[in-house]
Amino acid sequence: MNKIITPSTEIIIPEREKFAPGWHLDIENERYHKSDGTSSSQLKTLIEHTPAHLAYGLTHHNEPTANMALGTSVHSLVLEPDKFDDDIAVQPSILKKPTSAQVNAANPSDKTLVQIEAWNDFQKQCAGKTLITEEQYEKAQKMAARVWEEPALALLLEDTIVESSIYGWYRSMDRDDGTEYKQMLKVRPDAIPRGYPLLIDLKTCAEGSYSGFHRAMQNFYYHLSAAMYMQMCNQCQPLLDNLKIHAFTKFVFICIENTAPYEVSSYEISAKYLEIGNSLFRQAVYRLHRAKKDNFPGYEQLRVLEPPSYADKGFIV
Repeated sequence: MNKIITPSTEIIIPEREKFAPGWHLDIENERYHKSDGTSSSQLKTLIEHTPAHLAYGLTHHNEPTANMALGTSVHSLVLEPDKFDDDIAVQPSILKKPTSAQVNAANPSDKTLVQIEAWNDFQKQCAGKTLITEEQYEKAQKMAARVWEEPALALLLEDTIVESSIYGWYRSMDRDDGTEYKQMLKVRPDAIPRGYPLLIDLKTCAEGSYSGFHRAMQNFYYHLSAAMYMQMCNQCQPLLDNLKIHAFTKFVFICIENTAPYEVSSYEISAKYLEIGNSLFRQAVYRLHRAKKDNFPGYEQLRVLEPPSYADKGFIV
């Protein structure tokens, strides 16, 4: 019999700042990520991982990876260049982070003391900012410039609402869904162009080709995010009223490759892909409901491992 491993003690998720359901234009990025409400990234954890993994993410802080920091920098340069210096700190190449051995040395040299002091001063100056190297900064500039070299994308991004936040209670779009539970959700579209009924998501990626981005879509469940973003935005009447539209009907990904020549591609997600994304979205919200009710359990134990359909197709005699 399968047994789900439930923690013996109740998992306490720290209280987070709450915002009223609706459209918010003045919430900083860091404040948004620390606020109450479940994001698409958190929901996607429940597709391939356990509620225990989600609980760990909600109770522990993870430092951004180099690729994440690069992506944040490109977002800023493309969508909010005026705020770049407020959000991003570029580490000078001559400034080196001291090693743990240098910090813990009983008798550090004068040179080491200067290095430690310089690093500490820099850390204070860039507190709360995303830290990148000069090399990453140069790369981010080239990547951002490539987006604006594409006439259609430049026109689309010419007049946009950037990094606004939408909060709202989960509401199924399926009339046959008798959902009786409530979950506070949140989304933060990269860009909402005025004059077009669509949402834009900017992605930095290793490969922007059709097949390459298709793999990324499947691996990272971008279609779940797109479906969630469209549903949340379409139930936010103040946003629709401001744009003078009845509903958002399209979701577009702008993909920028993170290696030279930094080619750019763009894709509109199809209705069929959105339908699959909506199904995954509903499943994930239900799993979130169960996760909270069952105290964020871990893996089931002693499961029978069955072969996938392709398991016997790798041999040619």
